Amino acid sequence: MIRTAVFNILGEKVSNSNILDLFAGSGSFSIEALSRGAKKAVMVDNLKEATDCIKENLTKTGYSNRAEVFMMDFLKALKMLKKRNEKYDIAFVDPPFEFPLKRLAGGFSLLSELIEDRGIMVLRLKKGIKFDEISHFEIFSQKTYGDSEVYFLRKI
Repeated sequence: MIRTAVFNILGEKVSNSNILDLFAGSGSFSIEALSRGAKKAVMVDNLKEATDCIKENLTKTGYSNRAEVFMMDFLKALKMLKKRNEKYDIAFVDPPFEFPLKRLAGGFSLLSELIEDRGIMVLRLKKGIKFDEISHFEIFSQKTYGDSEVYFLRKI
């Protein structure tokens, strides 16, 4: 339900885009983006079970040649991608609900350097979690789905 709603909001922005998926889990957001015409997806998760699942899902869907999967901490991944001078049109940030917001916020400035101007960050948090304004981003939409809040932020 959330994935469908997110992609309804993103619409045509997904086509021909480069995707960054932090806390990727099964890779479902990136794989959906690839199925809707995204050029490339980079998926990051620090759990071996998650990255194994992502690789299996990429193989099943035939998108392995348009994706990269990294098993590492999201901050380490952001630093590595910055060194590679990578840029992304859309970033999905879907940390576990118990993930410390302060630690997550520490990565937003790095993330802003990796997002194209006017690029989009889709941030999913537990309902009721409040966060400070994120520099370089503005919220253009916010939706509640069950126990989740999904924020759509545009890089400014």
